[in-house]
Amino acid sequence: MRSVLTVGIVLLCALQPAADENPVAKNKLSFNLLWNSNYSLGSNGNYKQLGIAIRALGGKITELGEDELYTDELLEDFDIVALCIRVPHLLDSEQKALVSFVRDGGSLLVMTAYSPYTYMNPILTNFGIVINETRTSRSKANVFAHPATTERRPVSQCYVDRPHLITVRGKAKAIGGRDEAAQPAAISQCFFALGGNSGKGRVVATGDISTWLSDKYKFMPISRNWGKGDNTELFENTFEYLAGASDLRVKTVKSGRLVAGSKHVFKAQVQNLEQNFSREVELSFYLSQDKEFQADKDTLLITGEVPEIRGKKAKWVKIKSETPKGLDSGKLFLLAVINPGSDPLEVNPDNNVGVKKISVK
Repeated sequence: MRSVLTVGIVLLCALQPAADENPVAKNKLSFNLLWNSNYSLGSNGNYKQLGIAIRALGGKITELGEDELYTDELLEDFDIVALCIRVPHLLDSEQKALVSFVRDGGSLLVMTAYSPYTYMNPILTNFGIVINETRTSRSKANVFAHPATTERRPVSQCYVDRPHLITVRGKAKAIGGRDEAAQPAAISQCFFALGGNSGKGRVVATGDISTWLSDKYKFMPISRNWGKGDNTELFENTFEYLAGASDLRVKTVKSGRLVAGSKHVFKAQVQNLEQNFSREVELSFYLSQDKEFQADKDTLLITGEVPEIRGKKAKWVKIKSETPKGLDSGKLFLLAVINPGSDPLEVNPDNNVGVKKISVK
């Protein structure tokens, strides 16, 4: 139901539901976002610049109707749910639907603003996150290394306008905070947090929506300090992470000569598996006439599930199989292809596909 490039994002907004039909062409990602806020992302909305930025990443935006409720049926059509500046409390049935949405593979983004929105805590506590009443002064936040923050573009610091503190517990992680000395794992209060126990989905919470504010995305008055931070890069990294961009990489492929109809051991070195152990990850080997992976043209040799791996920067994955008969012979390419748990595969072959030229008999 949900694709690798469309892992659930729902952003919540108090307007009649109207899907935005203007995604930017040739995006690396494609995702459906449900937005619920008093501030619209539409062309005449308060946060229209933020809407433009989301569309530029491949987002198709729908704003939740004022009288609409979150239900399992509604959420099936979305990849990401975003909650921000929504005055009415969520019903118990809505909270249950949103938690199920995440556990089934959706992404949830919670952003506070001038109010702490502690009414979101009954949902967030399922993922080890608590939004506090305490609000700090305008702050420079250190961003900690994680696929949600620093994987695709370098990020060191960002500026946040008077954020609410967020407490992390259990398997939740601080991924942005003010304490320069402490190790991220030791920080219990932060401005930017990643949820734990999220099943197949992903949860991110930020102490203020201004986390996404930058010289590039000016959706509210901006101070000069924001031009010195990495807010733009953080925004793009985080939304791509929520939309399902994989941080997995096939680093190396190893194989000897391939003989049709014989037993063979296929090997590939996969990086960052320790950051994806909660997701269904498969590794497939294909035989190809060239280096470009095309599932409908290349010959599938074997697919295997990657075992749960923790704490390894790179891991050799071995799959044993009997190769099909009647293969093309000569010098061909063996492709090792990562599928992070959904279909279709991501479009970035530099990350997902490893290539080795081999002899086939």
